[in-house]
Amino acid sequence: MYSADNFELWLYILSKIPLSTAYAFTSTAYAFSLFAGYYIFHETITPYKIIGTVFILTGVIFFAKV
Repeated sequence: MYSADNFELWLYILSKIPLSTAYAFTSTAYAFSLFAGYYIFHETITPYKIIGTVFILTGVIFFAKV
């Protein structure tokens, strides 16, 4: 059931915005997982992880505006 719900949501999103924009936003999962790992599993956040996350989010923002 979970997969079917996700598929329906994905199709709904694609009906509202272009695929290239929607797919770029899937990259935000990296940022969410970084902070979830920190808060849930007490993982360390290194400067390299922060820089990488900033690059990813900058790319998503840039891509969303294009």
